[in-house]
Amino acid sequence: MKKEIITPILLLLLFVAASLSFVIAAGSSSGGSSSGGSSNNNDEPSTTPATPPPPTITTCENFNTVRERVSCRFQNSVVARAESATVIEEACRGHARQAACTALYRRSSECYDVSSPREKKRCFLEKSGININAGGTFRAAPDTQKREYVVLLLYELQERIESMEERGALSADQAAHLVTKIVEIKKLILEDKPRSEIVPKIQQFKTDYRATTGRGSQPENYNCEANSDCELRTYNYCCGTALDGINRCYSKQEPEQQTPSCDSNTVCPILPPAPTSCECIYSACTGVAQ
Repeated sequence: MKKEIITPILLLLLFVAASLSFVIAAGSSSGGSSSGGSSNNNDEPSTTPATPPPPTITTCENFNTVRERVSCRFQNSVVARAESATVIEEACRGHARQAACTALYRRSSECYDVSSPREKKRCFLEKSGININAGGTFRAAPDTQKREYVVLLLYELQERIESMEERGALSADQAAHLVTKIVEIKKLILEDKPRSEIVPKIQQFKTDYRATTGRGSQPENYNCEANSDCELRTYNYCCGTALDGINRCYSKQEPEQQTPSCDSNTVCPILPPAPTSCECIYSACTGVAQ
């Protein structure tokens, strides 16, 4: 959720509170009170006391579960924006790495405003502590830093889901379900849980994501168990009307790409750095550039 200055939000809540007080006073002065001194004029129509408005939500922290708090924030955008700046990220709660997790989110916040996919990836790598050179290449890194990099990628996916909800492509309940799944996965990664616990959660999320977003199922099993399940292939793409190629990391079970036709193409895509090898990271074949 985007951060905003909290003072206008507090002023808005004060305005809402003042409005509620006025409604109560107006309802009492319209004949709903039976205290002495009032006269009963049968010639005037009786009035029905106004139904009090529902209570205003000022925080989602009162809910006990992650799903309830996430759902509350989707349904109360003002509260969500306020709490994005004042409460601890859900994935950082309840484990020994809370301080390190919070610091990771703070130092990486600028990355999410980067428009270029390539530069955003560079930013994620840098903020995760992974060494890169001027070309944005990826070197071998400690497991902790790789885990933090995956967490940042998951948070980017979370923001995409939030944007889909804002555009009306997903309901608040659908978005809350998917974001809760992402939070669960991020917590497992940050807690250094074994791969045997993380991979099933990722698989279930992929299934739920495809079903929820309507992107269809993927019957072929393109997941990996070891680096030997992955391979480099040439990915063909159009740059203008010219056909070009770049190395990409694939599961060996994926079908070969069909060569695209560039006759009517007018653009040249922005592509991330070409990998020089493949690694199986959290059941996905991931390109690594040395």
